[in-house]
Amino acid sequence: MNTIQAMADQLSTETLPALPGALAITPEQFQSYMWEKFTQVTTGVGQLDTILPMFQVLVAGVETQAANFRSADQIPTSFLLQERSWSLSRAEH
Repeated sequence: MNTIQAMADQLSTETLPALPGALAITPEQFQSYMWEKFTQVTTGVGQLDTILPMFQVLVAGVETQAANFRSADQIPTSFLLQERSWSLSRAEH
C-alpha cells in the first residue's frame, strides 16, 4: 500500500504539475485537454483522496487474513477434478 500511496503522491505533486510545461501549454489548457480526452482519468485522480483510504482498509483486511488463506491451500481438492470428470462422462451418456 505504501507504493500505491507514493505513486499517488508523486502523480499529484510532481507528474501532473510538470506535464503542462513539458507539453508547452498552460495548466488551464492541460486541464481542459485531460477533461475532454481522458474524463475517467481526470475523475479518478480527483477521487484519489477518497479511494486510497478504502484500499488501505481492504489491504489491511487481506493481510490480517493471509494466514487463513495460506491454510486453505492445505485443503485437499484433487477429488474435485475426478468428480467433475465423472459428472461430465455421465452427462454424455
